[in-house]
Amino acid sequence: MENLIADKIKSPTLDQLLETMQNKIQRLEDKVNLLESAATATFTAGSTVASTLHFDDVDLSDPNFDLEAYQLELRERLAQEAGVPIDKIVIIDLAATGSATARVEIQFPATEDPVSNQDLDNKKAAFLQRMNDPSLVSELLSSLGEVQVTDIDEGEIKSINAKLFQLENKLHDFSLEDSKSLRLDTYKFEVQGDELSIKRYDHDLGAYVGGTLNIDS
Repeated sequence: MENLIADKIKSPTLDQLLETMQNKIQRLEDKVNLLESAATATFTAGSTVASTLHFDDVDLSDPNFDLEAYQLELRERLAQEAGVPIDKIVIIDLAATGSATARVEIQFPATEDPVSNQDLDNKKAAFLQRMNDPSLVSELLSSLGEVQVTDIDEGEIKSINAKLFQLENKLHDFSLEDSKSLRLDTYKFEVQGDELSIKRYDHDLGAYVGGTLNIDS
């Protein structure tokens, strides 16, 4: 029996497998390039919107849960809603908290074009307005689970090195003397004059609830 030598094997299954592997390799290369760019950048003009999203009935520890697809869909939907490229959506953290809690940052980088910057400002303002509307957020992210927005912050675009530098400075001389508020897990403590409010985030209501103490001596 003679040996069979094949120069090329035609198989739709193998072709599909190779294409899937190439796509995953390309995504990994894109992520590495993005991380390298973020780590070496010193300053980027523009602003950010950071938000904490809590998703009910999402089990991240499920071995059959497609985490990569879930994160991709979250970034795609936020990018579409904010009107920015998907690489401007950064998932800072995705934690299993009985359900799933995601901390995301949406970047709105400025350019040298005033018209473009004004359009970007309008997009950010519209995005903030929609993110503060529970019904619109629920509609936008309904396929990812029942969602509540627990926090929204605005700030500047900062590189990883800048964030680490700020954190180092805070830890070097840690003090809460000048702080007016403090958050611990689902609790929020806030001082306003002679009053101290102690509130807990209620996921059913989608809001902080609690009481106020008069601390005037």
